[in-house]
Amino acid sequence: MSAIRQLAGFYDAISDDHRIGTVHISLYLALFRAWLKNECRNPVLLERASIMHDAKIRARSTYNKCMRELNDYGYLKYKPSYNGNQRSVALVIPLTG
Repeated sequence: MSAIRQLAGFYDAISDDHRIGTVHISLYLALFRAWLKNECRNPVLLERASIMHDAKIRARSTYNKCMRELNDYGYLKYKPSYNGNQRSVALVIPLTG
C-alpha cells in the first residue's frame, strides 16, 4: 500500500465525515508517522507518550477517546493494552479506495 495513496484516502474519507475533528486528524497523522517508521507495515506497536507528543495531545483521556473513535469509525484497528509491560497495537486500514 502506497503511503501517499493511504494519506490521500484518509483525507478523502474524512472530507464528509462530520464526526472527525482536528484532534482526530492530528492523532491519525501521528499514527501515520509511526506506521511510516515501521516501513508501512502492520501492526504498529505504539508508544503512547510519543504518539501523544507528535499529535500535540496532553490529556490521556483525549488520546484514549480519539483512538477509540478512530477505531469505531473504521479508520484504524486499535487494540489497547491494559498491561503496563505491553504496548498497544494499531493496524492501519487501507483507505486507498
